[in-house]
Amino acid sequence: MYCGAKCRLIAVYRSTDRAQQSEDFTKQLTQCLDSLFQVTWPCYISGNFKARNLDWSGMTAIHNQADKILLDYSVNNGFTQLVNKTTRNDNVLDILLANEPNIVYDVQVGTPFGGSDHCCVNCTVVLESALLFEPPNNTVTDSSQGTKRYRWKDTNYAALADYLATCDWNHLFS
Repeated sequence: MYCGAKCRLIAVYRSTDRAQQSEDFTKQLTQCLDSLFQVTWPCYISGNFKARNLDWSGMTAIHNQADKILLDYSVNNGFTQLVNKTTRNDNVLDILLANEPNIVYDVQVGTPFGGSDHCCVNCTVVLESALLFEPPNNTVTDSSQGTKRYRWKDTNYAALADYLATCDWNHLFS
């Protein structure tokens, strides 16, 4: 913690021995993650998720229910996956999920660490002082848990699209 700034980093190793075991384990993992990110400060989930069949750029999980559970959990809880290069062979297995992705910079996939066959993922996280931090207006605070979550599954996408269509994007980005 620096100047009252807080964040939670959760390290994960997801086992995938058999299909049913993987699905059960992923359900247990998401329940555990729910309890760990019941805080109001930024949370980062990083590790080897072994999600070979999950296409993060296309937001699809092909032929794998466990990967679909992980994808749905990430989207429904406002997490963004920030690793965009392969970390082992041709797969993105080691990922970084963030519920405040705008404060993560310079995500890089480096060479394997030690004797590992997985590449290292490095990034910079810029935290604000806790005295300056206020939850964004587009979040809901669960008063029973005291947590801030983006409610993507409850979003009115038609209204959002209508609003975005009224923006003068050329002026905003000039």
